[in-house]
Amino acid sequence: YMNDAVPDGFSEDELGFNVAAGGSMLINPAGIVKAGPLVGEEGLLTAEFRDDERRATKAYFDAMGHYTRWDAVNLSISDDTLAPAHPRKPCTDTVAEDSSLSAARAQAVADEYDVPIEVVEAVADELGE
Repeated sequence: YMNDAVPDGFSEDELGFNVAAGGSMLINPAGIVKAGPLVGEEGLLTAEFRDDERRATKAYFDAMGHYTRWDAVNLSISDDTLAPAHPRKPCTDTVAEDSSLSAARAQAVADEYDVPIEVVEAVADELGE
């Protein structure tokens, strides 16, 4: 809770908009604000919504029409118990499946860390063994 007084060390301009101050509003399906926002006061918002607004928005973006692509987007439900922490998996983006480092990736690592490419290759060979 913060009262209307400006705290020591702050100016009126530094306080800005309090995002937790409410801001209730009524918005139609197209995202047009019909009433509000109601900020810093108590009240009851009312607005008239017409079926035409919903139909027009649905015609513009029909989420169940051609936008529904189950080959690209799907919902997978898992019954696994989730833990807040997971063990770190080893990084495999540098070394290929056969434990060899590509020339392009070796050059990229050498350039990124400003070391000779021979050093990168030697480290990769050592890790591969």
